Amino acid sequence: MKIDNRIVSDLDAVAKKYGKPRRSRIVDEESVEAVEDHHLIDDYNLKLFLTAHGYLKKIPLTSLRANGEIKTKEDDRVVREQEARNKSDVLFFTDRGNCCKAKAYEFPDHRPSDLGEFLTNRLELEEGEKVVAFLATDDYAGTLLFAFENGRVSRVDLKAYETKTNRRKLKNGFYAGSPLVAMLPLPAEEDFVVTSSIRKVLVFHSSLVPAKVARDNQGAHVMQSKKGSRVVSVVRASESGLADPDHYRVKAIPAVGTYLRDGSLPRRQLEIGEAD
Repeated sequence: MKIDNRIVSDLDAVAKKYGKPRRSRIVDEESVEAVEDHHLIDDYNLKLFLTAHGYLKKIPLTSLRANGEIKTKEDDRVVREQEARNKSDVLFFTDRGNCCKAKAYEFPDHRPSDLGEFLTNRLELEEGEKVVAFLATDDYAGTLLFAFENGRVSRVDLKAYETKTNRRKLKNGFYAGSPLVAMLPLPAEEDFVVTSSIRKVLVFHSSLVPAKVARDNQGAHVMQSKKGSRVVSVVRASESGLADPDHYRVKAIPAVGTYLRDGSLPRRQLEIGEAD
């Protein structure tokens, strides 16, 4: 077949004048990522609120700016709050030492005046089981500090809660040998204030508590009981409002602490175990 050189020349001229780089490419079928449901879900900033009665409120930040007053039932109250994203993983810790996992987008958006989602039903908890703390994470980076009534404090790497499969419930989510008093994210080493039921106080540095692999490790004994006392509060020293924290500082653990001398207890950061 004879090729008309004039046609070839005309096509070359058109390509030179109007041609653009290729916008598509050929790829192997194995390298194509399948579109799944979560790829189609909107991601946006929000805030999560946990109440003492076990309700979770998920409120977009845009709604909070319009109306920031968070309402609860008359005998209920907010005990923990955290900013997150709609695609964040949320870890719920129960009073039986379990960890339940969910995606933030699995919960409906609420208005500040809404009651919220009752977690006992949504997470399919056992009879009498209650959520006492939660944490939202996007990358499972960092460490969690768990403090207990018996004076023990444990550290768990967040990676211990990351699973390849979509597991809903992790048994032995944390040490269950004593009621949980506080669960605190630990992005960096810092001082914490421990207060007992007989107004004993001590300040310890988190580096004194070694991190361990097991989620349910019992940690280190930080405050020793005296006269049957129990730990009632563990908060960050920077947020405690404690006057003269150096007076209560310990260099080694366990320790019995020092009686509070200024008459006022440190501010309680997270109320756990007081829900009805």
